Amino acid sequence: MRIRATVAAVTGALALSAFAVPAAQADDSAISRADVAKVLDSAHAASGKSGARIAAAEADAPYALDASFSNVKVNGGKAIVAGTSKQVTVPTTFTLTHAADVDIAAADFVVDLEIYRGSYDSPDNYLFGDLYPTCTPVSTTVASCKGTIDVRPGEEELLNSDAGTWNANAYAIAFNGQDPSAEDFDITKVGYAEVAKAGTTKVQRFSKLTVNASPEPVKK
Repeated sequence: MRIRATVAAVTGALALSAFAVPAAQADDSAISRADVAKVLDSAHAASGKSGARIAAAEADAPYALDASFSNVKVNGGKAIVAGTSKQVTVPTTFTLTHAADVDIAAADFVVDLEIYRGSYDSPDNYLFGDLYPTCTPVSTTVASCKGTIDVRPGEEELLNSDAGTWNANAYAIAFNGQDPSAEDFDITKVGYAEVAKAGTTKVQRFSKLTVNASPEPVKK
């Protein structure tokens, strides 16, 4: 299954990308989830903390990308209602504000929004989309972004205990031509910005009560 109901924290921070994503869930981006995980892990480990716009100053960490997130909405502000088997595709929208020199149209620029339950450092569960969100510029420094979170309850991505409030985590990574799989990969040339609590949403488990209201025969 794509999402683990219980997951160990990696380098003391939310690390949904630290595990290999099955090929069936891979998206069309030039950047894989494993590539993203390498940057997130380095940034989290170097910072030693969680929170808004984590960026490490150490040499072996990405630099602070001038980018921020606002107007985050998951499922249009409505609760996510999921049953026990049918896949639920949840729309997400947010605004990305960035410096003019940040090329959000680059093939190796990644932005994402996931949701998680529990603490940021050690989430009880988390969910994300099969594809990265897409962002449409509305000015030289502002973009309107849309994505989805794909929930597969039939693959045990949700438990009854997952009902309640979840947080939204947003991040942006500019690889700037750096190849994470290359021997000369220089992570200090990669830009990174993250907001651990960019918004919230509620998850509800769908249930339906069936009642037979027909009169029953009375036995003598």
